[in-house]
Amino acid sequence: MHRVLFFVLVVSFLGAGCNTNKDKSFEGDPASLYPDYQVTGKEGDDNVTILLQYRLGNKNGNGVNLGPGAKVSLDGELIEVDSTKKNGYFYELNKSADAFVGHHVISFSIGDKEAYKEEFDFKPLTLLHEFPAEIYRLNDTSKSLTLEIADYKPQYPVTLLLTDTSVNNGFNRLDTVHNGILLLRYADLKQLTTGPVLMELVREEERILKSSPRSGRLLITFSLKREFILTDQVKP
Repeated sequence: MHRVLFFVLVVSFLGAGCNTNKDKSFEGDPASLYPDYQVTGKEGDDNVTILLQYRLGNKNGNGVNLGPGAKVSLDGELIEVDSTKKNGYFYELNKSADAFVGHHVISFSIGDKEAYKEEFDFKPLTLLHEFPAEIYRLNDTSKSLTLEIADYKPQYPVTLLLTDTSVNNGFNRLDTVHNGILLLRYADLKQLTTGPVLMELVREEERILKSSPRSGRLLITFSLKREFILTDQVKP
């Protein structure tokens, strides 16, 4: 009897604790929040993920539940709060990658207070020409292979990663796309083992929010991958 009563009390206590945590919402000044917006897409994935968190104090703070009187939206579509033990509270949407290209607006408000809106443009990273299935390792390392990329901006940074099948070979480098052109140097290929190579391009655009009660960030990430065979001989 005592064991049963103890078990019931424990379950009741844990249940009450969980409900309290779930229902607990932010009651402070929006100016104390650090909005953290992340938009992530990759070539070949049908969805773009929009993850919005409102952190307490700074970028390292916990994500909070803005409460039932809050409105968080993307292009006018309201987003419900969710939570995990790892990430805390967050607001998340998945959108069709094809339909998401273009201009967007993120907005949040608490009660009758002013709505804070952040505008951004989303465009995928796209190669204009099919990447070669095989690349010959030239001895002339002063030359480069030209990659033509659909214009996003006249100049912007990308991370270039090359990985072969060996344990230690491969590298990543912060590079720059100039007017739609990125150069893959043959000197870089000398660091790789002959055989299959995976190339990944990652564009990250991070900026301070323009219309936030305090500092916050918007991080837009898009990546694409290509595989090719690195060979030491030209096919006859």
